[in-house]
Amino acid sequence: MSTCNQTGEVDLSLQTRLYAIPIIFVGLCSIVGNSVVIAVLSTDNALKPMRHASNHVLFMFSLAISDLGSGLLFLCTSAKYALLQKAPSSIELQIGAGFKYLFMTNSLLALIGISIDKLMYIQYPYAYGRVWNRKRCLVYLLLQWLLIGSMSLLPTGIFAIPNYCYIFRNTTYDFETKHEADVSALVIVRIVLFLIMLLTLCFGYGRVWCITRSKLRKTPYMATDPDNSSFNATWRLRGMKMIVIIVTMFILLFLPYFIIMTIFAMPKINMGSKQAVLYSVTWFAMLYTCVNVLIYSFAYKPFRKGLRDLFRRNKTRRISLPQRGGLVSTTPKIPDEYDTHLYASQQKVSS
Repeated sequence: MSTCNQTGEVDLSLQTRLYAIPIIFVGLCSIVGNSVVIAVLSTDNALKPMRHASNHVLFMFSLAISDLGSGLLFLCTSAKYALLQKAPSSIELQIGAGFKYLFMTNSLLALIGISIDKLMYIQYPYAYGRVWNRKRCLVYLLLQWLLIGSMSLLPTGIFAIPNYCYIFRNTTYDFETKHEADVSALVIVRIVLFLIMLLTLCFGYGRVWCITRSKLRKTPYMATDPDNSSFNATWRLRGMKMIVIIVTMFILLFLPYFIIMTIFAMPKINMGSKQAVLYSVTWFAMLYTCVNVLIYSFAYKPFRKGLRDLFRRNKTRRISLPQRGGLVSTTPKIPDEYDTHLYASQQKVSS
């Protein structure tokens, strides 16, 4: 019988509910971490997407939204099915798998977009604002979300493709694409896509690395700074540190996952006996949704400053809260400019 006709009918009776613990952990870390990223990008004046000099902050925002959606999806689907020991219904399968591929694909494209945008901003600083302005970047991101969302519906019953469908794997509690054919095109597609993403990522960040090492455009302040050489070395070190962390995390998390997904796409390969390995590799790879806040905090100084300011503002608000609600300021009221003389006369009368 066709596997595509059995969607949502997977037997999970042999699984244990303990498998839900790593899924819940990954989902919660993803939600908390990306919520912090979105809060910092939305509140810090130096990092607001519509005010920043380059557009890579827009890609950071898109990446955070994608990974936040993935975290919510993990809790609402995979964790639920692991706890309840049941498979998704047909409609749940199609919706869950469609959103999974929507969020994952946009996340990878946003990660690549950050590297390419940084490269264009550094290598072509004068043409950058004319060719790749903020409006065009917003239109591109909107079209990207719409296009990937439309493509995510293709293997579903809404826009069915012959011999392609979504399935739910009881070995990993994850959604997967199934191609019923002797020679699956998914194998070739996944290998090619992974190589393209890896080469693009390495090329973008590699060129940024080379440029920051060889050419550092000096501002007038930097030219008169006696500690310019040490400043340049520190600036290059920070940029290289972020590049190394991003590329390393991508290879470390996604290389095993893409290998497993490529093996899954081979029709004659039976991985049923490697249940624990498949589960571990799959959810280890899903940690990519949690690392944004860690990468930015360790290697991106403007984000680290914005994060510190965010916590400082929240701490100030908590301190200013009285016991019975409402915000009360402990400092005297400072009058507006047009009210200065009236305020001074009132103070004189009261004295």
